[in-house]
Amino acid sequence: MSFECEFCTKTLKSKKTLTAHQENAKYCLKLRGAEPKNIFACDLCNKHFVLDHHLKTHLKTCKQIKTDDYEQKYILQQKDLADTKKLLKECNKIITERDKEIVTLKEALAFEKGKIDVYQNSKPSTIVNTTNKNCAINSKLSHIQITTIKPFTLEGVAELLPQYTEDRFRNKLTGLVSLVIPFTSLNVNGVTERNIVCTDLARTKCHVLNVDREWERDDGLTICSDIIKVFIPKMKEYMSVYDEKFEEANKHVNAESHSITKSSAYASHRKDFDYYFELIEDIRLGFYAPATRGTGDEYDTLVRKFRDSLKPAIYVESVKAIK
Repeated sequence: MSFECEFCTKTLKSKKTLTAHQENAKYCLKLRGAEPKNIFACDLCNKHFVLDHHLKTHLKTCKQIKTDDYEQKYILQQKDLADTKKLLKECNKIITERDKEIVTLKEALAFEKGKIDVYQNSKPSTIVNTTNKNCAINSKLSHIQITTIKPFTLEGVAELLPQYTEDRFRNKLTGLVSLVIPFTSLNVNGVTERNIVCTDLARTKCHVLNVDREWERDDGLTICSDIIKVFIPKMKEYMSVYDEKFEEANKHVNAESHSITKSSAYASHRKDFDYYFELIEDIRLGFYAPATRGTGDEYDTLVRKFRDSLKPAIYVESVKAIK
């Protein structure tokens, strides 16, 4: 049996579905100018539905819900990120404090027990039991105090740069060596502590105190090359000033050299020319001679001359001399 809608002529299977049709079908309601009996609205996007299950179906795909959900997830992610950054900052702070404590404890250990006890009990030409396999110790090193002096590092050498004045530069190798030497030793209550030593002048057998307060072999004193690299920029800075003044004086002298009548400033320019020419040559000879000017040998010569000047100052002649 079928039932036909008297308004839109649609045929339905039961009276119940006919009633639901006449109350909710939009096109049927529109034909007779009626409003649906029940209206179900979406609170998020304001869409309206005549059936409750239609609204429920819509809520599963409502774009506004997805947008709000994404925004909420983003807010939560940003909060988690901020919390993570805060935690990371706190962890870094704790790590920094722990690192400082470790350094303090190492210094205290070196002072109370120290490497001295290890060195005094070691035999000549033995190896200290350490992770550093380049720490050969001889009888001279076993008696050197290292409890207070800072390790020999390039960072420490770099701290000497403000003291590398123009006067020291003009004193050539003497000025440079006299600046570095005080950094290699420290007098504590009449006892000389050292952070770099030469135990054999002829073969340039040297040892450097590293950041772990262990003696590290440096045969040939190769660290001199790194020390020179620290000072090279400052040396070039001073030399460039002299070169500029020399070129300026040279320009004026050349301009008037063939003139019969010389200007009143000629004598002054000539004096500057001679002064800076001699100064530059003196500095070059002091640092680089006998290397040929403008060749790659100049740097190697400077390193060698610096090493040969430094060796006698850090040489440890005998165990008796140390004591």
